[in-house]
Parts: sequence; structure tokens; C-alpha cells
Amino acid sequence: MRAIRTVLVANRGEIAVRCIRACRKLGIDTVAIYTAADSGSLHVSQATRSLLLDDDGPGAFANVEKILDICKAESIDAVFAGYGFLSENAGFARQVQEHDMAFVGPDYRSIEAMGLKHTARELAVAASVPVVKGSGLLRNPDEAVEAARVAGLPVMLKASGGGGGMGTQVCWTEDEVVEECPSPHLADKPELRQRLLDCATSLTRSINYRSAGTVEFLVDDESDDFFFLEMNTQLMLVQADYELAKAGGIPSDVLLKLQKDTPNGAAIEVRICCENPASQFLPSSGLVQQLRWPAEDNARVDTWIQAGTRVSSDFDSLLAKVMVRKDTRDSAIRHLVDVLQYTQIGGIVNNLAFLRHLITSQPFRSGRTLTMFLSEQYKFEPCGIQVIAPGGHTTIQQARIRSINGFGIPKGGPMDDLSATLANLIVGNEKDTECLEVVMMGPELMFLSETIISICGADLPVELDGKTVDMWSRVHVRPGQKLKLGIVRGHGASCYIAFEGGLPSAADWLGSKSTTSSLGLGGLQGRILRHGDYLELAKINFDADRGTATLPLELRPPLNVTEICVMHGPHDSDDFITHKGRDQLSSATWKVNHNCSRTGIRLDGPSIEWARETGGTAGAHPSNVVDYPYPSPGGVNWTGDSPAIFPRDAPDLGGFLCSSTVPSAELWKLGQLKPGHAFRFVPVSFSAARKLSKLKSAFIDAVRRFLSNENFESVTWSLDKEEDTKSSIIKVVTGDTHTSTLTIRQAGDTGVLVDLGFQNATLETSVKANSLASAIQATSTSGLSVRINISSVLVEFDPELFSQECIVDLVAASSLSVARIEKPMKCRLLKLPIVFDHPAIKESEERYTKLIRSKAAYLPDGVAYVQENNALPKREDVFRILRNSRFMVVAVGFMIGLPLMLPLDPRARLSAQKYNPPRTSTPPGTVGLGGRSFCIYPTDQPGGYVPIARSIPVWDTFSLRKGFAEGRPWLCEPFDLVEFYDVDLDKFSRIEKAFQSGTWEPSIENAIFDGALELVKAGDKVSAGQTVAILESMKMEIPIVADSKHDGFFVKVVAAKEGVLVYPGDAIVVLAN
Repeated sequence: MRAIRTVLVANRGEIAVRCIRACRKLGIDTVAIYTAADSGSLHVSQATRSLLLDDDGPGAFANVEKILDICKAESIDAVFAGYGFLSENAGFARQVQEHDMAFVGPDYRSIEAMGLKHTARELAVAASVPVVKGSGLLRNPDEAVEAARVAGLPVMLKASGGGGGMGTQVCWTEDEVVEECPSPHLADKPELRQRLLDCATSLTRSINYRSAGTVEFLVDDESDDFFFLEMNTQLMLVQADYELAKAGGIPSDVLLKLQKDTPNGAAIEVRICCENPASQFLPSSGLVQQLRWPAEDNARVDTWIQAGTRVSSDFDSLLAKVMVRKDTRDSAIRHLVDVLQYTQIGGIVNNLAFLRHLITSQPFRSGRTLTMFLSEQYKFEPCGIQVIAPGGHTTIQQARIRSINGFGIPKGGPMDDLSATLANLIVGNEKDTECLEVVMMGPELMFLSETIISICGADLPVELDGKTVDMWSRVHVRPGQKLKLGIVRGHGASCYIAFEGGLPSAADWLGSKSTTSSLGLGGLQGRILRHGDYLELAKINFDADRGTATLPLELRPPLNVTEICVMHGPHDSDDFITHKGRDQLSSATWKVNHNCSRTGIRLDGPSIEWARETGGTAGAHPSNVVDYPYPSPGGVNWTGDSPAIFPRDAPDLGGFLCSSTVPSAELWKLGQLKPGHAFRFVPVSFSAARKLSKLKSAFIDAVRRFLSNENFESVTWSLDKEEDTKSSIIKVVTGDTHTSTLTIRQAGDTGVLVDLGFQNATLETSVKANSLASAIQATSTSGLSVRINISSVLVEFDPELFSQECIVDLVAASSLSVARIEKPMKCRLLKLPIVFDHPAIKESEERYTKLIRSKAAYLPDGVAYVQENNALPKREDVFRILRNSRFMVVAVGFMIGLPLMLPLDPRARLSAQKYNPPRTSTPPGTVGLGGRSFCIYPTDQPGGYVPIARSIPVWDTFSLRKGFAEGRPWLCEPFDLVEFYDVDLDKFSRIEKAFQSGTWEPSIENAIFDGALELVKAGDKVSAGQTVAILESMKMEIPIVADSKHDGFFVKVVAAKEGVLVYPGDAIVVLAN
């Protein structure tokens, strides 16, 4: 064999992965080609190098001229075409050879000989191979009619040039779903097998064939007569199970030698395709959200997908081939049953359930898998629902919250978790089983299988096959029935449809199946339901003796929400809101604004009285504060003079204060608020909030008892609520020169917010916050977690396990071990590309100006505003600071992995007010400035920081791209260092595309952070007028300048560290002559 160093894989999907795997085994480099739709394919990331094609769709892989140009540019030695596309293009094979490269496959003359059906038949006859009765080449329709009359119907009309995709048209077609080696029909017929083999080898010898190929025969199951159909001169899908049966590898064999082993044992292959068996195998496309394959020693899986792969409709539907091998066919079937039961593919509709059912069916087990097997001998009954109409906003939700707390990952779940819980209990599920959340207008669903459902929540008309069905009831649904929900009438906004057994194929992301549609996370494709969606149901054994059940009125929660209890804090204290302002909060009637969603419920009402004129360094408005961890869900958050309640998918940190917090037992009420709804806030104490929680638990227990036909006691929802006049500040722990003063604030009934210094955003306070968080975590057990952000720590706890007083004492005790910046501190250094004046930022600013606010200080050009606001001489100076500065990540959160950063150099600490109101959309990768903090927006999401430049997105939902740790979809960690390097727009576009395909890797180095002041260092020579340090005091920066008498002195030691407090008489820099 010629020396082959580099192979171009001129294909995609699982065959490309197989080819790359074979080359890697032989120590051969590979170059993959791909289209934008295939950016998430495994072959792109597994190849030595990957090149993005200019064209889209299947035509990109058939562009001979472009592929040959790539071969020349990449110094390719051999081309692996696989199957389909150019694999049976004789002209391409010839040109590859003419360009002094090896074509991994047959000689182009063999491809030509077998590529035309009429010449292939002639060659078969000449080699004494029996052929199916038929005509020669037909020149017109009249000849075809005459040939059919002579042969007798039925007949098959086949294009002579139909091989390898030549001459194809869009048509209705069928393909194999199961392959076996050996064929069950040949298992006990060695003579027949030998006759077939002799004919196949006779044919291939007659044309001097020298590669892998497939000779297809039609075998009569009664007479054992057989007939040649065609030969495929390519690496076929069907050859994989033969590889397994003989323990070989055809791609490797083609590169090395011809295998001569015979099948040993029994191998079965099934093809998993993104097709819907419930809709006549209609192809599907979308995101693979969850994936679980069997272990390599348990089965062979040839696939090109991974969790996070977006499957395009441009190409065929094959997702994977799963193969098993055992000594006998029966044992192989039993093993395959277990393998497929273990396998999971979530998010995209596929035929996995069909395959599981097929291989356990009696017709398949019998081995009589004839050509009409699927159409005549086997019937598949799908178990699921088809979405006829999706409703207004219907999503999959689950009361189980996500496993990661913080880092901007919404907790998720049903907006009204109480109604969702009751619906699940009625059908016999666990209370946190996934269900459908319906908002304002319900869907229409077609049931393809039997199930039990229940609908609870806001009142709306419900019909099953046109007949009215009661809500809050157990309903038996039969296959073929249609469920239709109308528009919410009266009070409330959300209702829930629970199904017995839940929605088993719904993808699980971070421990929950809930959908956050605003961020494209979880649920079905991260979005609301659409027409044509298919949801798999659990197969149930209907128990007629269980009967129906309808909850009585006293066991249905009151959905006319006129009051929502809130707890003081964290920020309705005298330092932020006056006493009059607090009275306005509780006395006013608040109306729900039209901006009402799972991300935030905006309220209309009076402006309250603030205790400050501005937000100081945090922003121009008194609602601005230094960014901190939000009490979310539940926080009543103020962006300017407009409040919003944080529901289930709200951000988890930001720079707007929260006056009060809805306790956990009252959160269900948020799900029943809708535009125009009016209510009042009622302040309650921590103890009253816990009583509310006990009432809710007792109510759910009463429902359980009723459904179990046990006696129950009605629960009264009213509570003797004495208005809580206690301040939101629970305790102040006074510090000294070695420890910080801590202000411990109430943050609902499940959290306390700890401030380290009043609105002080420095690296020193960030390190102290991290030190405090570490000390708290070191003493905790389960049921307690902490989140940090700049100068604050939010301690979240399970109130069933900890009292608020216990948590406050824990914080106070932990504060004794709070440390300052130590020298040195180990960290990571990330070097990221940055591009200035990106058109996407300009478009974002223009959209905000047109749709939200036409005039503001930061409009129309955010960079020009930052320049002016910080008295910089030129616009370019803003870019210079970003380009030349090193930043420290002080927190990660807000929405999905957004890093907040502070520059190490005090001279780079710019300031800017935040957008008010915030943007609804921000380009992914946008570098923004708000207050004195910088950030990088990880995705297209709402935001308030002034956009300045663009870098790469710092988020990967499935943690697949280089630089992301498994199970941690955010790139930046707290206390990472970040540097930016300047690139032009073209290079940035290339980096962005490579990032999307997973082939670009960020530069991440181990580094040391030195907390000492960096303006001068020991050994430096200073000159008169040189700044050696900068003091920050009362919102001002005061330079410490060397006098003329110090000209020529050397720095002996830098005595102070950046971010620490200094007092009169403290040494900062020691100079020596």
C-alpha cells in the first residue's frame, strides 16, 4: 500500500466518524469537511482538522471542484468517500486518481461497470449469475408498457443510472431498520450461502473488483431460488453488522487488506433514525438534548451525534446504528432488548420506541423477516400524543428544581407548583412528575394511546371528543381521542395537564425536565410546543376499579389572588427606602403590566420614596446597587421606579435592589397573575411565612387522603397575618482592622443576604466574600448552599432543617475567618478575542432606540457615552483600556453563566449607568459595562450593561466545546483572570464559526494573582511626578505622587495591597535612595 499520511473524509454523519476512527487506529491524519448545519457533528471535532464548506445542504458534499481544491490545499494523500454523495461517482474517483491521490474504494472502471443497471445485468448474465426476470434498457414509455405486459404485473421500474444517488428525485421511499448477519434464512443452509457467495465472487472477479462492496440478491423463501438485483460499489450501512459478526473493520480492511473470515455467531444491527413512527415515519429535525449509549463492551454504536448536536433536515435521518453480537440469534435478540431499553435519545423525535417493540415481536423472533414483513406481518402501536394546536404558551415543566444552584441557571419549574402538584396526585404520579403548563389558552392534543390525565389550575373549557370534561378530575383517555382546551375564563392564568407516568422521553437537563423558553433550555427543544410536535407517553395498565375522582371545592386552591404575602428585605431598609416608601409598598394596589412572563412580572403602581438620590458608583438611579445575588424566585426587584416580581426563570444576580421577597409558600400565586390583575402586598414575618408553608403542606396532604378514600380535614387558607414592622436588616456584625463589618439582611424564608461593606465593589471585598462563603460551606450539612457576587453572599437554606436564627449565627461565626487577599493566589488566565464596533451591537442599540427608549445618555452610541462619562480624550481610549487591561471575574450568574469582572488596574475602572429599562435582547458575547463592573453576555438575552465590544459566548449548554468542564456549562469561574486580544471582524467571524463547531479552543493558562499594587514594584526606579499608588475615597481616586525630592529613588517594598483599607500613618510604598 502506498504511504498514506493524510486522508480527506468526503462525507458526513456516522460513516465519516467510522472512517476517522479507522484512520486514527492506523495513525493516519484526517481532514473533515462540514456544512454549518453539521457544526455539532462528532466527525467535525474528532478529525485532525475540520474545514467549513461555503455551500449548504447535500450539494456541498457533491461539489467535485471544491473538494479537489481542498485536497490540493491540504496535501491530501487519499480520499475516503464512504457511502452516498460521491462514493459511486466514477468521474470523481477518476479525477482523484489523476491528481495522484488514492481513492479509498473501487477503481473508477468498476464503479462505471456497476453504476448502470442494464450493464450490471449484462455482466451478471455473462458471469452465469441468475438475474431477476426483466427487460433490457428501455428507451421510451411504450417499450416499458410492452415489457410489463410480457413479464406480467407487478413489475418494478428502475432507473439504470440510479446508483449512489444518481438521477434521484424526491419521492416516497422506505429503508431498512434492522439488519442481521447471518440472515435467519441462511443460518441452517450452508449450501445456499455458498451458492450465493460463489455467484457474488464470480461477478466481482469478472470486473477485477478490488474493494468493499455489496452484491444484493433476492431470495425466494420457499424454493431458495435467488436472483441478482444490483451491486453497490461503496462502503454500505449494511456492512457494519457483518463487521461485528466476523470481528473485523471494513474501513480499516479497505486501507490494509481483504478480510476472508466468515461470520461467527449472530449479529443484529438496528438503525435509529430521527423519524416519527406515529406519523408514517415523517423525518424530524432539531436539537439532541439528552443521550445515553450502552457501554462499548456491551454493544457497538456507530453515531455522529452527541448531546447538543442540532440535526438538520438537509440530510438523511440516520442518527446511529446500534449493533450486538452473541453466539446465537436468540441470545443476540435478548441482549439487544436490554441495550435498547438502556439507550436514551431525548429532545428529537426518533424511532427508538418502534425498534424496541419490533425486536420483541413474535414475527421478528421467528426469523421470517421477508420483504413484506413490516407492511403485512407487523403492526406498531405508538404510545404518545400529537400536538394539533399548541395553545398560547404550552411548555413541559417539572417541580423538581435543577441540580446546580447559581451560575445564572434558573431554578425552573411550574409557575403554579400547587396546581401542578394536585394534577399529578390525581393521576397517581409523584408530585414532581413532569407535566404540561398551559398559559391563557390551551392546546388541542390527539392521543395515540390509552392514558389517564388530569387538568388543574385556571378555569378554562375542556372537551374530549367534543364532550365537556371536568377539571380537577381523573379522566380516562382512549386511543384516537382529541383533547381540546379553550381560553382561560375568570381568574387565573395557568393550568396544568398531568399524564399518568409523565412524559418519559422528555429530556432531562441538570436534573429537571422543565423548560426555560427564554433561554432555550430544557423541555422540548427548549421552547413552547408547536403544531406537529410528538410527545411520548408512558404505557399504562388501565385499572377500571380505580374509578374517577374529582376534587371537591374545598380542596381546590383559591385562584383569585388579591393578596401576596412578602417578607421585608433584602433592601427595604432605611439606607435604601424611606419609611414612607415602605408604606407605599404595602398600601398601594399593584396591577400586572403587559410585560408578564416566566422571566419577570412587571407591575404598575405608584413611585415610591427613595432614601438616596442616586445609586452612587452602581448607577444613576437610587434603585441601582452594586451587583449582588438575587433572592430568586420571589424577589420584588426595582429597575428604576418600576418593580417586577422574580418568577421561576428570573436572573439570579444583578444590580437592581429587591425591596422585599415573596416567601416560598406563596410563589404558586405568581402563576395565576395576568396582565391587568390587581393585588396588594402584605408584609409578614419569618414565622408567619413558615406557618403559610405548613398550611400548604397540610392542604396537599388533605388531597392525598381524599384520593386514597381516607378522611381528611379541610384547610383554611386564611392566616392571622400581623404586619411585620421588623427591619429587613437582621443583624450587623461589626468588624475591626482585621475583619469586615457584615450586614445580614432577610431574603425571604429560605435565604439571608450578607453584605461585606456598604456598596463597596473592590477586589478585596470579593475575596472576602469568597472567603466567607467557603467558611460557611465548610461547616454546613445538606440543605444549605451559598452564592457570591462581588461584595455579597446569599446563604440559601432549607427552613425545614435550619431556622433563620441558626443561619444568622452561622454567618456571624464564619465571619471571624474572613481573609484578605493573600499573596499569591492561584487562578486561571483566559485570553479571549475581542472585536470593536461590531455591527450586531449597532443593530442592538438601534432596535432599543426604536422599540423601547428613544433618548438616553447612553444612546445612540454606548462607547461614545462611556468615553464622555469617564472624561477620556478619544473614543479609541475605551477600546485601549479593554485591550490593555487584565480583569478578574468576581462572580458568575445573572442568566446562564454571565461573568462579572473588575479590572485589576484602578486606572481602568470605568463607570457607566445601566440601561433603564433593560434591553430585551443582547448579542451573545457582548462585552458590557454597568456601574463599575464589566461583563460578557453568554447568549442572546436581556441586559442592562452598556454594550462596548464583542467576544465569544462564554456558555455551552451541554459542556461539549473545548475549554468547558463536564457538567459545568459556563466558561468563566469566579477569580479567573481575563485578557482580551484585538482581532478584526473577518478573523472574529472565523473564530465564532470555529467556536460553534467545537474546533476552537480558548487559551487557558494557570496563573498567579498578586494582590499587591501594580503601579510600581520592588526595584523600580521612580521619577518626580510619577504616580506610585491610587487611593479611593468618597467616590474619588486620589493619586499618590512621588515628590521632586524622590526623583531617582528606588522602590524598596510595596507595603499595601490593592483593595485594602489604609489609615493615616500606614505605609503604602517605601522608597530608598
